[in-house]
Amino acid sequence: MRTLWRALRMPVFDPGDYAHTEILDAAVGLLGAHYRHKAAVGQLTRISQPDTEIQQGEWRVVSDFFAEASRDIATLIARVDTVLAFEA
Repeated sequence: MRTLWRALRMPVFDPGDYAHTEILDAAVGLLGAHYRHKAAVGQLTRISQPDTEIQQGEWRVVSDFFAEASRDIATLIARVDTVLAFEA
């Protein structure tokens, strides 16, 4: 757990500094993807308000950003699942 915490707090993650790099790399990636996902949800919430002026294409940009972050999260979770299944 201490190793995971250290990896998440590093300004630049270097997998070569750690053992079990697959899990740590995925965890660091999940943190970034989570922040992007959270930002997209905030933007979707903002532009879905009835009194919000929406620029042409804004829905598309925000929904693409949301979809990309969602795909990244799913991919990284699958990577963790694969490593854990292999180690079991």
